[in-house]
Amino acid sequence: MKALEKYNISNTDVIVMIVLVLLQALTAIWAKDNMVSFISGMTGIISVVLCSQKKISFYLFGFIQLFTYCYLCIGQHLWGEVIENVFYFVTMIVGIVVWIKNYNKEKYEVVPKKLSEDWKLTCLLVFLLGTILVWIILLMTNDTHPFLDSVSTVPAFIAQILMIAGYKDQWKYWIIVDISSIVMWAIIGNPFMVMQFSLWTINCLYGMHKWNKS
Repeated sequence: MKALEKYNISNTDVIVMIVLVLLQALTAIWAKDNMVSFISGMTGIISVVLCSQKKISFYLFGFIQLFTYCYLCIGQHLWGEVIENVFYFVTMIVGIVVWIKNYNKEKYEVVPKKLSEDWKLTCLLVFLLGTILVWIILLMTNDTHPFLDSVSTVPAFIAQILMIAGYKDQWKYWIIVDISSIVMWAIIGNPFMVMQFSLWTINCLYGMHKWNKS
């Protein structure tokens, strides 16, 4: 563990990573899901755990999860999710540059920031109004779950922007994304994706603790 201490990785960080990866793998075996879902789930878990630990290496696994998850969403005609992932791709490229500039090379982690009260209110209004707008737009498409798709899409845009900018407030919106996604994929009948977002919810709570602690 001394080697990991050099990179500011605690025993708890290691335990969280191992437990979440094992749970995701066991779910894959139980659900007998396809390889795309398996890859998306595993890389997604590793990515979000590294993000909660403020490690820039999360981007590598994040890109793999992005492409595989987008493939699954196209198959289910979840266009809000597809658009969301295109947005992720663009912002993650920007995010790499921003994180490098704000990276603490001694602790090997990004330095967290906190939103002002005015910006917190702005984000909340964007979330409420944006969700209604996207819901109306998706009603005019063949989207199979327009409301849940909109609730999981809009806060994801907000959370992603806050994440690449290094704001700890991101985690509240990621929790909304994950819970709505759990419901959506449960209705669709994909237990692997339900487990993925359930584990992501747990990681969000852990990430919120880690970033607020900083």
